[in-house]
Amino acid sequence: MTAPESTRAGNHKLAGTLPHDQAAGADPAAGPAELHGDFFRLSETMFGGWVIDLSQPERRICVEIWYEGTSMQVVRADCFVPELCGEFGTDGCHGFLCDIGQTAIDEAGLVTAYVANTDIAIGNVVAPDNGGDAPERVDIPGSVRWIGGLRLIGWACDRMNLDRRLRVFAYCGNELVGEARADRMYEPERGEAIPTGPFGFEMMLPLAMASGKMHEIRVIDERGTELSGSPLAVATLSDDLSRLTGSLTQAADFEPRADFLQTIFPGSLPFDSYDAWKRAYPLPPLSRHVSRRFGILVIGEADAIADTVASIEASTTDDWFIAAIDGSRPFSAADWQSIEAEIVRETAQSVVILHAGDRLHPEALERLADAESGAETENGNAGVIYTDCEMLRHDGTLLPVFKPAFDLERARTQGYLHGLVAFDADLIPALPAAENFSLPVIVAGAVAAAIRQARPIVHLPQILVTTTEREPSDESAIADAAAAAALLTDESITQGATADDDPTRIEWGYGAVYPALRLRPAIAHDTHVTIIIPTRDREELLRACLSTLRERTDWPHYDIIVVDNDSRDADTLAYLAELEEDGVTILRQPGPFNFSRLNNAAARIAQGSHLLLLNNDTECAESGWLTAMLEAAHAPDAGAIGARLLWPSGMVQHGGVVLGPYFGAVHAFNDCLAEDTAYDDLMCTTREVSAVTGACLLVRREDYWSVGGLDERLFPVNFNDVDFCLKLRAGGKRNIWTPHATLLHKESASRKRDLTTERRGRATRELRALRLKWRHALLDDPCYSPSLNRDAYPYSALAWPPRKRLARSKAGLAERGAFIG
Repeated sequence: MTAPESTRAGNHKLAGTLPHDQAAGADPAAGPAELHGDFFRLSETMFGGWVIDLSQPERRICVEIWYEGTSMQVVRADCFVPELCGEFGTDGCHGFLCDIGQTAIDEAGLVTAYVANTDIAIGNVVAPDNGGDAPERVDIPGSVRWIGGLRLIGWACDRMNLDRRLRVFAYCGNELVGEARADRMYEPERGEAIPTGPFGFEMMLPLAMASGKMHEIRVIDERGTELSGSPLAVATLSDDLSRLTGSLTQAADFEPRADFLQTIFPGSLPFDSYDAWKRAYPLPPLSRHVSRRFGILVIGEADAIADTVASIEASTTDDWFIAAIDGSRPFSAADWQSIEAEIVRETAQSVVILHAGDRLHPEALERLADAESGAETENGNAGVIYTDCEMLRHDGTLLPVFKPAFDLERARTQGYLHGLVAFDADLIPALPAAENFSLPVIVAGAVAAAIRQARPIVHLPQILVTTTEREPSDESAIADAAAAAALLTDESITQGATADDDPTRIEWGYGAVYPALRLRPAIAHDTHVTIIIPTRDREELLRACLSTLRERTDWPHYDIIVVDNDSRDADTLAYLAELEEDGVTILRQPGPFNFSRLNNAAARIAQGSHLLLLNNDTECAESGWLTAMLEAAHAPDAGAIGARLLWPSGMVQHGGVVLGPYFGAVHAFNDCLAEDTAYDDLMCTTREVSAVTGACLLVRREDYWSVGGLDERLFPVNFNDVDFCLKLRAGGKRNIWTPHATLLHKESASRKRDLTTERRGRATRELRALRLKWRHALLDDPCYSPSLNRDAYPYSALAWPPRKRLARSKAGLAERGAFIG
């Protein structure tokens, strides 16, 4: 660490007697200690200093940090402070760092550093309240924190050489228990003295540490410098969470127990642990043994068909027949009719579609039959069933591919229904004679038939097939995906057609794994959007928001309502007057900040058919953003539409909302860059999500009021967007996120973070309200997989242990998601 300029002359000789056994490396034969040191504030909650015993400079002295008479933590003074080398001629490793949390900024208080177990004060600092001066930034070596289970995250960098990528090591006692390279992109927390850059790391501790015992973990970089936040106290268990929770959700003390259990259980394992994870958590036993006859279509190159056939022959059931389709030659309508006739002749009840080269797992057919028989509804049994899969990569590794419950948007734009798909024989698609008879087209035809007949489309979240990696940019693959998408839209889709020629057109594209199509439905030219922007002071934020909105919005039909919540700043008031003269509606809403109330007030006077809730700390990054959101809202059952939001650094701030982490909700893909395609190409495909952020949310005005707008009573500031989206979903709407609308978001820059006791208390109350109102919905996000991690960074690891992997569909979702109250 490097001390701030204002403290470098603060070399104080300390008064008092230091016991020889107090510090590491003490020499009993040495003379009296000659202590020098200093203590200073580094950021809002972080403090640092140094202490040296000149009689024994090799000593590493322990320091105790007190706040207003309460001991907060003990740290060891062994961080490198370069100034001490020249001043005292030592190795300079006498610095210390500590972060005491938000307590020190709630109100003025005295923070004191003592030599541990003595009354020798190294120094003290008065921590100012939120109205005080901003803390001076300081050069610190890095930071680490425990996010639950066995997972550590943080950052480390070499200030003298920012191109250097440091290695970070974790020790439990003298044992090395983990290491990582700090080379991941990292978006700093507010107050952290580090730029955005490739300085982040993630580390998974060994499974053996999931023993229920407390472990002290020290984290240092390759230079021997201990990171801020170290040492960490880590305690976690490896047993199945369900055995301890029981009737947890019915308990009076549900929230604190839930938080505690969510933290101490491991929660996640890295994807490279997949083989061990698969062995440790076998699939659940079959609930019933059902006999069902399958007709299996294997489509692809002739030389790959044999591998697939061999895997089918190893199946635990023999009630099937195979029809192989050589994909190397044109497949005509007559060929398809002969396949249909064979399915009828063989009295198949279900049709299974496999790509040549894919290998069926032995129990796969039995599990499909079991799931199909268990998905009976008033409209009959399951129409279509699809499963998870594992992909054999070109490098020989296996990548698990975990899918959501049925997602119509993603089926259209990505064709994610691949691997193992089965459909009822009654749903064999009658494809037109000119159709491309590819595997995606056949699957899409069956799905379209199931939708028309209101038959359930069921996801079985179990890996039952091994697929092979294919090239997503192959033109034939994209053409197949486009032809399949045409069958899953209400209108026909023609590549390259204009809106005048055809109601909807398609733009071709691809991600890292799959095709990535963009559907461009024609939007009624008179569609009008009312954009609602709450604000209070911060004229520079509002000006940037509105100037970029006007410069970079190609949809012509919109108006703007700025909701002024007690602005007092002279520049802001002048700018509001200027806006009003320019035709912008200024709606004045005095009183305490209540995001829900401000938006509801504007929505009551809005004239547009659609409402766009927009934060004042956003900026439009490209001109087509509003058009893209209207396109995503085109379907009558579309609910809330969300956009891709980026921090100014270019990292993703919002990629949709995932329910469940910490028994609440978190944004997905905060650990990704704008250009990353992310897990399963999810950052480049339009898809359904359970919720989107209210920082940029489009919805039909009639849908907004059909659920009562935002909840002003329970969710005045936090989680109002999640609650609103879940109300829409409970009413049968689909919430959709699109990557084709991009804005920058400075995330609460106008309000800062909820740091005070009052604000933290409000956030806690609103999280409790969300849990009580939507407890069951929070525990089972249909847009997320039970096999994926449920911690701060969704889609980044395996769930440990996996949650229930039983067949699920969105039939009856409105009833199952109904809220309390």
